[in-house]
Amino acid sequence: MSRRRETRRHRLPDLNLTPLIDVVFNLLIFVLVTASFSQPDSVPTELPRSSRASPGGDAIVVMVGPTMAVDAEPVTWLTLESATRGAIATRGTTTALLIADRTLPTGTLVEAQDALARAGITTMRLATEAVR
Repeated sequence: MSRRRETRRHRLPDLNLTPLIDVVFNLLIFVLVTASFSQPDSVPTELPRSSRASPGGDAIVVMVGPTMAVDAEPVTWLTLESATRGAIATRGTTTALLIADRTLPTGTLVEAQDALARAGITTMRLATEAVR
């Protein structure tokens, strides 16, 4: 009788991992499918082309044009300076990345740069599309 008890003690329980693997695989497929639907820009823009295009880094992103935004928050010409001051206080940087459409008049871009300079921006970069 003692032999029978010893064999029961050393017997390992069976663990079926197939349902767990199925759930993890389905979660992986779900994440991959939903990630492909995300859009990086809320407003489509045709950026000017440059052979020296570089990423913006940790800059405050300012969209200039018919629809304007500071760090993805919609603004108007009247609220551009105050929103930029708020972004400077929040982010702690005085560098701005200007995103403007290729067809935007130069005068409008200069007005936006002037408003950003009054708000305290010291370095401005213009977003461009790399020449391929």
